Amino acid sequence: MVLATERVVVMALCLIARILPKPTRNNTNKFNTHLLIDWRDEFLSHEECFTRRKAIEGILNYAIFKYDSSNFYSDRADVLIDKLKKSDWVLVSGKTPDRFWKKAQGVKSNKELRQNALVEALNNREFDKVLNLID
Repeated sequence: MVLATERVVVMALCLIARILPKPTRNNTNKFNTHLLIDWRDEFLSHEECFTRRKAIEGILNYAIFKYDSSNFYSDRADVLIDKLKKSDWVLVSGKTPDRFWKKAQGVKSNKELRQNALVEALNNREFDKVLNLID
């Protein structure tokens, strides 16, 4: 049941990606929208799984469209992004997905990055981060 539901959602997202006009710097107005467009393009350039790429593109295009066209949503997105930046969110620098992802040359594996981050967290006695770094 869950897999069938996921397939329907993925198909709907792919449809959104085809129906909505693709947000570009030429058809959008806000400065932050242009940052989102640049980020989307760079992010999708690494994605190798075609079906999931289309679904992700649908999600991102819709989010960018709503951000640019509605102050209601852009104000809330700005608050969310600001809270994430100020939080203790564990982000392993350079971390990328292991499967279906074009990696830049010289990028360390996720396992290496997580191990280094785990050792650093333990050395700095940041025990609240340790559980997020253990596979």
